Amino acid sequence: MVPQQIALYPTLSCSENLMYFGKLYDIQPQTLKNLIAQYLHDFGLEEHAHKQIKHFSGGMKRRTNIIASLLNNPTLLILDEPTAGVDVHSRNMILSFLKQYNAAGNSIMYTSHLLEEAEVICHEVLIIDQGKKIAQGNPKTLVKNHAVGNLEELFLQLTGNTVRD
Repeated sequence: MVPQQIALYPTLSCSENLMYFGKLYDIQPQTLKNLIAQYLHDFGLEEHAHKQIKHFSGGMKRRTNIIASLLNNPTLLILDEPTAGVDVHSRNMILSFLKQYNAAGNSIMYTSHLLEEAEVICHEVLIIDQGKKIAQGNPKTLVKNHAVGNLEELFLQLTGNTVRD
């Protein structure tokens, strides 16, 4: 599970955080070190491994948060707004990684208000409004069947344009 809020200890370094979470999964020390080294490389954080999380940018924190959830090699990864507040480069890296992770046979449950992300990475979407399912299916098929340009237009067509608080 990757929560929307950053679930890392700000005064620990990136590596210390990842070691802590890996130990919770009871991963053998050498295996854990190898996993952390690989994920730090994959997510572009190698040179920041020993920096405290409180000194990380938003994108760096998000990427570390995702790595923490991957250490036990889950076959189902649940992410809540994993690209909220990140720069374009971090967002691209995260979405590319998720596509690869899914292509490797893993399932992803992805919640987002950014419907263009859902169009890019999801094979199936469930659109919920006020706690009720209003549409479900393949994003391209839904867009085509409703004669709209994208998922955001479909969402607005189905829910209206009125701002809600």
